[in-house]
Amino acid sequence: MKQQLQKALVILMFLITGTVIVALALYMEFGDGIKGFWGIGGQGKGNEAETQVGGELTEASKTAEDNSNKMSMGIDVSKWQGIIDFEKVKESDIEFVMVRIGYRTAKDGVIEADGNAAYNLQKAQAAGLYLGAYFYSSAVSEEEAREEADFVADFVAKYPITYPIAYDCEGHKDADSRNFMLTTEKRTQIAIAFLDEIKAKGYTPMFYSSKGDMEGEDSWDMAKLEEHGMVWVAQYPEEPWPITKNSSYAGEHAMWQYSNRGNLGGMKTGADLNLAYFAFETAGVPKDLTLPEEALPSTDSEMVFTERQEKITAKIQTNLRSWPSTDIGGVVYTLENGEEAMRTGVSDKGWSRLEWQGQELYAITSYLTTDFSAQQGDGTTKVINMDGIEVKTVFDTNSDTVTAKELVNLRSLPSVAHESSRVIGTLEAGQKLRRTGINKDVGWSRLEYEGTTVYAITSFLEVCEE
Repeated sequence: MKQQLQKALVILMFLITGTVIVALALYMEFGDGIKGFWGIGGQGKGNEAETQVGGELTEASKTAEDNSNKMSMGIDVSKWQGIIDFEKVKESDIEFVMVRIGYRTAKDGVIEADGNAAYNLQKAQAAGLYLGAYFYSSAVSEEEAREEADFVADFVAKYPITYPIAYDCEGHKDADSRNFMLTTEKRTQIAIAFLDEIKAKGYTPMFYSSKGDMEGEDSWDMAKLEEHGMVWVAQYPEEPWPITKNSSYAGEHAMWQYSNRGNLGGMKTGADLNLAYFAFETAGVPKDLTLPEEALPSTDSEMVFTERQEKITAKIQTNLRSWPSTDIGGVVYTLENGEEAMRTGVSDKGWSRLEWQGQELYAITSYLTTDFSAQQGDGTTKVINMDGIEVKTVFDTNSDTVTAKELVNLRSLPSVAHESSRVIGTLEAGQKLRRTGINKDVGWSRLEYEGTTVYAITSFLEVCEE
């Protein structure tokens, strides 16, 4: 719809009996393509171990006419959800994703980007999901709030933001937070400054908080906030939607976060599930039509590194990668035996973090050594693989059953660097293979797979109980 109505239109419907029914049809500055209403209904989060995603539409989505086809379901994500397969997420009838763009640190007030923000935006967009965003604030002044809004607007300028951009300040009750001592009036004015700045940048503003904080007297002036943006309430009933039809929050709101334990394909953690009482038929248009650079996920969203400071070299030719995975990112350099790099961290998932020529790179830990006198030998047992190539790596005979910790490639040669090493298949967690050999020096296992011999990185495997 082209026109933008700034205030609520209150439609008075009179029945034949003379009884007056007041129906709120709250139209507020939605972009072209919207097919819903602002401010209808109320909802929050569920405590089920596995929350349903599909189901009957709530009564809260209905206005004076049936509005049941004008809702949409979404999730909100940050780096703490790790790497998400948004293609699989979409298969659960998810339509939109609210991506955390960043946060202001609670103690020193520094703005930081979420490590997975760009990656999540790009992957969600590629999967055909609509994009929204939010920022976790600890602003103590209106100036800081506008600074946060400008940071978000600049960050998302190259993306088709369709859903609102939300202000989230749920940490204000923490005694260690820099905004802990703010009055309700001051805290509300700071939030309004963010919402107004986001609107000035051409985006739909939204305020996020819990039902408890919205209803309390010491957190927010909701009457004022409702005048400056849409409201997104978090309230988790014992039985999630659609079993619980409505949020118990009686205030005006346009989105309900009703669960933080949604069970979605493509996500390793419980998902925050949201109902929006509006939907879109077309995506927004980026403010900046320049294509963004391809982003990688944050490494600390997937694994924890124990700090180290030690010089290492490669036992054999070892690929140094831009991300600790053979599937994400790419090879930046191949480290030779005798070449030096500085190891700054080791993870429990078999990867080392390295500093090499001013870059932060990653290599498989079992391929590295601190012993610079160690030289790679030629092997003593001549073994020919399925491609007629000699396998020089020597394996100690072994017999046990293994599975993948998560997912591991099965290769024709015990190497990811050899030009002839190819992926024969993959082993997923729970699938079992017989291991016939182990080389502890370079960290490879020999396995039997569909009648042939394949190789996998030992640190990516775990022994199954017989």
